[in-house]
Amino acid sequence: MFSQVLKTLLFMTDSPEDTRKIRRQVLADNRKFTVVWSSAELFYWIYCFVKSFFDEAFTRCRDA
Repeated sequence: MFSQVLKTLLFMTDSPEDTRKIRRQVLADNRKFTVVWSSAELFYWIYCFVKSFFDEAFTRCRDA
């Protein structure tokens, strides 16, 4: 009973097929966001690494 009420409140549907469809869409959106965010973070760290060889402030902070 409680799970049915929870599904209805969260997904606004009583149909198990609609619930599965919504769940698949949410998981797909989460995967897309994760890939985009990870790519952006990877490019940021590569930029910082490359910049560390040419920027004077990074050079002064680097260990000998």
